[in-house]
Amino acid sequence: MPVRKDCSRALHILTKYKRQLDEKTDKSFRNAVDKLINTLESQLFSSLMDVLEVYEVTLTGNNKEFTSEQASDSVNIYHSGSNISPGNQSLSKPLSPDCVSIKGEWEYLDIILKRDSTAVGGFGFSIAGGIDNPITDVDHGIYVTRIAPNGCADRDGKLRVDDQILSVNDISLEHVTNMEAVKTLRQAGNQLHLVVRRFVGNTGVATPDRTVVQHSPSYRSPEVMSDLEDSGSTPIWYEVQLRKPRSNYGLGFSIAGGQDVENENFPSTGIFITRISPGGLADLDGRIMPGDQLMQVNEIDLSHATHEEAVRILRNAGDIVNLVLTRQQVESFDEPGSLEHSTNAESTRKYQLSSNRKLS
Repeated sequence: MPVRKDCSRALHILTKYKRQLDEKTDKSFRNAVDKLINTLESQLFSSLMDVLEVYEVTLTGNNKEFTSEQASDSVNIYHSGSNISPGNQSLSKPLSPDCVSIKGEWEYLDIILKRDSTAVGGFGFSIAGGIDNPITDVDHGIYVTRIAPNGCADRDGKLRVDDQILSVNDISLEHVTNMEAVKTLRQAGNQLHLVVRRFVGNTGVATPDRTVVQHSPSYRSPEVMSDLEDSGSTPIWYEVQLRKPRSNYGLGFSIAGGQDVENENFPSTGIFITRISPGGLADLDGRIMPGDQLMQVNEIDLSHATHEEAVRILRNAGDIVNLVLTRQQVESFDEPGSLEHSTNAESTRKYQLSSNRKLS
């Protein structure tokens, strides 16, 4: 088949070209070459080539009796980790001559977000991905994973969860690490010019009467993104509501950090929980832990707040306090294959800093 031969030839040329690259070659370019080689060598790409062969034979009419049984030797489709065998209903009938292939469609948008330089908080969205923490084996893009309610991005209304951010203020976010993307966003100032890519179409096979939808390999629903956020080194997000029995009652935890505080013990300039007061509201609730980062208080973003601003917001939060926090999961090798949250004394002491402020 011409397409498969072209792909094999392209892979051979790319592999040969990669060996000629040296350390002086731009890192992002070398990463792009590696990404393309990995894609051409992947099981998913090979399966797509097999499917294309089946479609060509069927749609061109060269062999109208071509059935799934005849395709079983060459077609082995994987979707979401499940093997769809030729005996499954989805491949149990030959494709109709009037079927047409629907390719995935993408739209590209320019989004400008502006924030008041005197306002507390950032732009109100979170990201995941990068070449060091890819969403999938063949997709190293930077994706929006969360829009903070009533934040800058939410009020603007254009940015959506699952949008891929291609550039920020004309700086490319393709083939970069997660930390490089975060650094670019944090150094962007009070205005972001984002170029984003959004999946809007379908891929699959359509008949005049119905459409069988199969998402593009790089498309993820918000639910899947949440699952990915809860694994590995990406922090998990959770919400806690604390209700004070009376107005002068404390929340039962101490904080440290802030945009105006630089300390090597903190992974970022955010607001972190340093201590849970025994018998306090947070202790009785049981979910908040030392080391958790406080992201929002009553929908006010604290990701770029100073220490004093965070203290003021918490003290003026009222009797019902809704908190959004993140927690970095840490691998534990106490038992083979187990993943547990780090709660030992050493990790707790890491956040017991002299700059903390008690809110109990």
